Amino acid sequence: MRLVQAGVLCDFAEEKRRYSLSDEVYKALAAEPREQRRPVPEHSVMLRFTEDKLTVIWTPALCRVILEKVSSFDDCIATILDLLQTINETAPIRELRHRRAFTHWILPTPKYDFTSLEKKYRKTMIADTVITNLAFDSSVIIDSAVNDWMLHHQSGAMTDKQLLDEHLRFKLGDLPKVFLFLEASIEDKKVVQYSGEEMRNYLTKSFELCQSHSDVFEKIWEGVI
Repeated sequence: MRLVQAGVLCDFAEEKRRYSLSDEVYKALAAEPREQRRPVPEHSVMLRFTEDKLTVIWTPALCRVILEKVSSFDDCIATILDLLQTINETAPIRELRHRRAFTHWILPTPKYDFTSLEKKYRKTMIADTVITNLAFDSSVIIDSAVNDWMLHHQSGAMTDKQLLDEHLRFKLGDLPKVFLFLEASIEDKKVVQYSGEEMRNYLTKSFELCQSHSDVFEKIWEGVI
């Protein structure tokens, strides 16, 4: 399995409603002031770092960090923690009411076009019924409990165009045309006090679970495709 995207979504328990904070967060992340194009500053921040294939989104209600150049989960975690620390110093996070660590994977299938791969996927992952036999596209979505967290699985046959249109924020030049796609994510819906160390533990365990789940998914397809 090839990891093409990883990141985290954090919902704040307390919304930062002072609009001026968005300018401060922007300056802290971009290392330069935001150009003012309107009389009232925008209340959200979205920064794209092209060289690192990194996107950061901040609003008074949430923060999302998306990485599309991930050499290792350790590097991914370090990047996320550095960005959250920068944000926390400017707009204190205090408590999180919900968070989701997510990973997107692809498994190349060079012997298949989309139509034949979708049929193989459906035959392997979904029981035959009158309804499923009429399908031209299909996806399996599963939520399962992992201790106090929830593991979300979504998979299916996919094309490079669909991946770029629906998930990726940067172009990847070496994508295969057709592949199996897997999203594995870990949700925590408890209210937790934010700290760098607590977030590190959450991300470490979450990405380990996502890696294990992708290994299981890949094992299913050994000798099948």
